[in-house]
Amino acid sequence: MMTLDDVDSEVFGLLVHWIYTKEVFMKDLAVADNNKLSQECLNKNCIHLASIWSLADHFLMSLLQNNIMDVLLLANWTSTSKGVLELAIRIYENSEPGDPSAIRKFAMFLVSAVAD
Repeated sequence: MMTLDDVDSEVFGLLVHWIYTKEVFMKDLAVADNNKLSQECLNKNCIHLASIWSLADHFLMSLLQNNIMDVLLLANWTSTSKGVLELAIRIYENSEPGDPSAIRKFAMFLVSAVAD
């Protein structure tokens, strides 16, 4: 049996939305020039995406995980915004130590990209 005691209600709502529509929906997600997501993504939406990715991992929903990675890869990660570090920290807090998952690799990529 699986419980959802530690799942934010907004994150769960986004999961349910995906189950019915198969689209990753983030309110206020504005697309900027060149198909890059806006800074808004760095500030709040990507944190939710990382949480949904972890929930999808818990429920073995690989298609949802892939959809989330597609959205995250569109983001403009050239900023040294604290949003990048917040996202990396959230990813590591919501995954198992030593887990070689794609989301952890993505977090390391982000941190190294903004460190340059």
